[in-house]
Amino acid sequence: MKIVTLDTLALDTVIATFNEAFADYAVPVTLDRERFLKMQNRRGFAPELSVGALEGEGLVGISLTGFGTWLGAPAGYGSGTGVIPAARNRGLAGDMVEKAVGLARRAGGGKYVLEVMCQNEPARRAYERAGFTIERTLDCWTLDEISEGSEVEIEMRESFIPAPAGMGSWAPSWQNSDQSLARAPERVVTLAIMRGGRQVGHAALCPETGDFPQFAVAPGARRQGIGRALLARARRISRSPLRIINTDASDAATSAFLMAIGGTRTLAQYEMVREG
Repeated sequence: MKIVTLDTLALDTVIATFNEAFADYAVPVTLDRERFLKMQNRRGFAPELSVGALEGEGLVGISLTGFGTWLGAPAGYGSGTGVIPAARNRGLAGDMVEKAVGLARRAGGGKYVLEVMCQNEPARRAYERAGFTIERTLDCWTLDEISEGSEVEIEMRESFIPAPAGMGSWAPSWQNSDQSLARAPERVVTLAIMRGGRQVGHAALCPETGDFPQFAVAPGARRQGIGRALLARARRISRSPLRIINTDASDAATSAFLMAIGGTRTLAQYEMVREG
């Protein structure tokens, strides 16, 4: 078995191994080339910092790394580690992650961040043995039908514009960060609610997919229908039900709000971090 960086391999080979490794995942994933590139480019995919396990001439496992800024400092991000069924239970995932973390560290990353589903206890334990600690729990939701509520004027901008500092109660996860959305190859629109020349409501939406990566209401403007108005407008614009990924589970107010307007919690993930 040999571990190599993915910049030495054909992208189609990497994608084929990704799909085989995640076909029987708890949330199965199958991506064509376009969707794979959209997902990974948004996350800052760095093939030279990502690795794969070769058995003979065949690629049997991958560990994808994104690289960028996390909480103001350079960091790596685990954007998908998987092993095809025939090569599992040999410790390959741990070996690949260790190699990927080392590459990110040499590139200047002080931390390495990843997410693992809470129900995947073996993976969580393996990451803890590798030096990762749980930073927080993140919830994922879907939302289809939602009433408009009171009339609120909303501005829509045809590009991603970050929210003003201090508007949100918690930092977005890696894939929903300002940096990731600025990299996104797909269309991202920004919804803004203004009062007295000040922005009090913010949301970002990918209309073609329903991905709703950011929403926030200024602290002094909460419980006034602004959050409902943002989500109702987003659902009206979106071609699909909204997918609200990685809200901070410790924020009871956000969870209660999403449940009250008809959101369904679909899964929970641990955000795990390893210090450099």
